[in-house]
This record gives sequence, structure tokens and C-alpha cells, in this order.
Amino acid sequence: MASLTLLLLAATGACASAPRVQPVGKVSAPTQTPSHGTTHPASPAPSASPRLSAPPAQAALDPVVQRLAPYLQRHFGNSYSSVLVDSPNNQLVVYRIPDTRLDSAARAVAGPVHLSFVNSRYSYARQQQLLNRILADRGYWGRHGVTVNSVGTSNGVHCAALVDVSEHPASAQRAFDARYGAGAVRVSQRGPLKAA
Repeated sequence: MASLTLLLLAATGACASAPRVQPVGKVSAPTQTPSHGTTHPASPAPSASPRLSAPPAQAALDPVVQRLAPYLQRHFGNSYSSVLVDSPNNQLVVYRIPDTRLDSAARAVAGPVHLSFVNSRYSYARQQQLLNRILADRGYWGRHGVTVNSVGTSNGVHCAALVDVSEHPASAQRAFDARYGAGAVRVSQRGPLKAA
């Protein structure tokens, strides 16, 4: 793992979320990424420092997220999108395509923890499908002059996947729209974040 360069993708604009990042480069096969985040949708991106401890509310909510996200992925992959910890409001935010069965099951798994539900357009299954397709297309993008630094999934509200490119994000956005469907991928140019 030490040989892998960690590339982080900071989501902005209409597709903002706590992104689930997939490194690109020396990765031989796609790896699963967690489908949950730890910030409020309106909060700034989390710090990259591993020395920070979680706020008290977050620490209490994290074990519930660790149970809830995998459960919803397995049982509701076609309607579940993601879940994140909203520490300021001491709740979990569940992004999903509206599904009353998912809502009931999520409440049962979460127990007394307050859940807030947000409608999304892209399910976890669709996000993973698109993420895997983009990763498989790395050679295609390279042949077309697009260097993909990292890919990740969003909260599913406005797009399914987030892609960071080295240059010309506007032209890359048009190319990704043409290949994967308009709006399914949000392209940005951030570049890799260097570890301190």
C-alpha cells in the first residue's frame, strides 16, 4: 500500500459530498470504497490529518454507520446511495432513491439514532457500476489525452461519480458526458494532495 499514491478528490458545486475516493495509477484492480462519509453536507471537506479525533457526537454515530452502510448496500443497493455522519445535528443522513422499505429497515438498524433521509438520483449499485466502468476505461482516456488522477462516488444527489483530471476539465467533462451520460460524472481539476 505504501507504493500507492493517495489521491483525494474534493467534491464541489452541485455534486458536493464527502467523497469515496478510488486511487488511480498503480492499482491492478478496483477496490471497494466505503459508501459513507463523516461530514455534514454543508461542512468543509474533512482534514487529511490522521491525528484529529472525532467529535463526541460523531464517535457515538460511527458504530451505527459501520452497521448501517453495509446493510443498506447488501439489501437495498438499487435504492441506497450513501450515508454520512451529521455531527452538528447528532444524526445520520441517508441518501437514497425514495423507498419506504429502505427507510423502515434503516430505522430498525439505526435504533434510537436519528436519521434524516435525502432523495438522490443515483443508487449505490449504479455508482459502483459507473466507478468500475471508468476505472476499466483508464486506457481509453489515456489514448484520448485525458489523465484521470482519481475517481470516487458522490452522495448520488446530482451525479454518480466524481473524477479528477490533470488538465482541461471543461473538455473532459464534455467527453465524460458523451461516454457515460450527461450529468452522471462530475469532472474537476484538483490534482493530488501531497501528504505532510
